Order: sequence, then structure tokens, then C-alpha cells
Amino acid sequence: MEKIPWSIKKIVNFIFARRFTVAELEMILPPLPEAWYEVGSRMEQNGRLEEAEIFYRAAIDFGENSEINPSYFRSLYQLNLRQDKQQDALETLRLGISYLPDYSPFRVELGDYYLRQKIYYRAEQEYIRALQLDPNNRRILRKLEQAQQR
Repeated sequence: MEKIPWSIKKIVNFIFARRFTVAELEMILPPLPEAWYEVGSRMEQNGRLEEAEIFYRAAIDFGENSEINPSYFRSLYQLNLRQDKQQDALETLRLGISYLPDYSPFRVELGDYYLRQKIYYRAEQEYIRALQLDPNNRRILRKLEQAQQR
């Protein structure tokens, strides 16, 4: 992952003090996922949820060419859930799995989603995949057992 040679927090503070528009931000931000993610995070903190989604998605897009951070997907996923965009949340989770297939927490989240939807066999499949990636995780094992009892 490419590191930003300056303090991104200072840059974001500068940006927000000047009240740049989304279009202006899109023109001035460097093509580094960390920068876009940080602006998205600040937008979300300020209640600007639609704009936050734009910047989180851009962080994922810019992350394609570097080591991508799971928090880019997790933040977008949680934002989608918060906005009651269930389908978008599911797509974000699946996208995260496609980028990071060995990251077990996404498999657990997907299993939890299927469990909430009462699609128990799919929940079991995801928990099993998560256990294959993290075999000593008792929390995942308990979730699998819970899904199997339904």
C-alpha cells in the first residue's frame, strides 16, 4: 500500500475548513485510496452520507492497483446498512470477498446476513469457509452451530 507522504488528517482538516464541493474534491484529491477513504469517513461523521458513499467507493476503485484495506469495504457496507440499502450492502460484502477472498471476517458478515434472511444453508456455507480460513476461531464455530440448529 502506497503511503501518503504528508499527514492526511491535516489535509482533510484543510479541505473541510474550506468547504470544497464534491466535484472540487474529485479534482484535487490524489489517486490514493487512503485519501479518498479519509474524506469519506469525515463526510460520514458530518452526516453527509451520500457523499461519504461516493468517496468510499472511490477508495475501493483506487485500491485496485495496490494492497486494498478491508476497512474500505467494511465502512461502505456499514454505511449501506445504516441507510437501509440492503442490496447495496450485500453487493459491497461480495465485492470485498472478491478482492480479499482470504479475509474471514467478510465471510462471517455474509453468513450473518444470510442468517438474518433465514437462508440457513448459505449461512452455514459462509461460516464453513470462514472456519477454513480461521480454524481456531470459536466465535465462528458457535455461529456455524447456531445456523445448523435452525
